[in-house]
Amino acid sequence: MIKKLVVIILPIMLITSSTTVTPQSKNKGIEKIYYLIVGNSYYDQNMLFEDTPFENLQGAKRSAELIETYIKENSKSEGIILLSKKNNLLKRETFFTALENIIKKIENDKANSLLIVYFCGHGVTDGIGWNLFLIPGAFRGNKKELTTSIETFAQKAIYVMDIYKVLEKVKFPHIVMLDTCYEGEESKLTPMIFSEALQENLTNISNIVRYMNQFHTDSAFLFSTKPGSYVPMVENPKYPSSVYNVGPLARRFALVFEKFKRSRVNMTYGDLIRHMISNDLDSKTKPALTYVEKSFFNMNIFTFD
Repeated sequence: MIKKLVVIILPIMLITSSTTVTPQSKNKGIEKIYYLIVGNSYYDQNMLFEDTPFENLQGAKRSAELIETYIKENSKSEGIILLSKKNNLLKRETFFTALENIIKKIENDKANSLLIVYFCGHGVTDGIGWNLFLIPGAFRGNKKELTTSIETFAQKAIYVMDIYKVLEKVKFPHIVMLDTCYEGEESKLTPMIFSEALQENLTNISNIVRYMNQFHTDSAFLFSTKPGSYVPMVENPKYPSSVYNVGPLARRFALVFEKFKRSRVNMTYGDLIRHMISNDLDSKTKPALTYVEKSFFNMNIFTFD
């Protein structure tokens, strides 16, 4: 058990010490927004995660389209939107290929750019280190692997730490919005299973991994809910009469833009984050969670003329 945990943790500890950001990118306003947006509405209904398959989420497609609409309407932008369809389920490989491709475009562009990554769909956790796994439509795995072979599970799902490992190498700011559940029960290490000393060591290791999975970085990772919890879809603020609801982060994103469009003032990176995590923004959703540092908070990202 100890050996397995150490194998998982060491790579995480190594990658978190090498994030580099150029001073110029912290102070210069954004000239172009790039995006990778995912709406995972359809799942393989023949794949049983536990006793049932993952439920299809029609609101995921609407959430993705809502995010893209507000970005395109209010900025010079370019991006990729991935939608899981009945006859074309989203694959893990498709997501990471798209992420690499959009990064190459940004690096080849001379503009000072911001990357927004958004994912709406199912999300599950192991309950030990609060590792978050986003579930693509073509996912083929089961719940047991979360505790017996987490490395195998990570190769089938979209592991958020793998997204971080790709993005921590880049030198431009980004925002990752994870509009998913963080579903899973917390695993407790009890003296009945381990000795008291071993329990303390394993608990310390678990706490380190949990801290790493909060992403205390210059660029924000926004979660729609806390670890171990479920979050429902909510009313679409742009189309309130729609039968399809949207993810809570999509709703909050839209409300922030409507507020700034009315006031006609520039939106900084910090403005967007502060409103997304505000208790006062919206009564129908809970504030987003993030552990971002404030390096980019004064950077202008959207202009409303």
